[in-house]
Amino acid sequence: MTNLTQVDLVLHSVRQEVQRSMQFPDINSEHEGWAVIKEELDELWEEVRAYPDADRNKMAKEAIHVAAL
Repeated sequence: MTNLTQVDLVLHSVRQEVQRSMQFPDINSEHEGWAVIKEELDELWEEVRAYPDADRNKMAKEAIHVAAL
């Protein structure tokens, strides 16, 4: 698989997550937006800190959540 193909797959996953997130209410303020992003980053950080037992699929899922925001 080429790097470009991998990028396309990641971007597709991010697009899907953006579409899924549209079923939820909009973020009401910059402060709320920051809190939502921080929560997702904290969840990603939990997965990263689990090294060497980290689950790469869970890390990817959380990274996609961050990217979709």
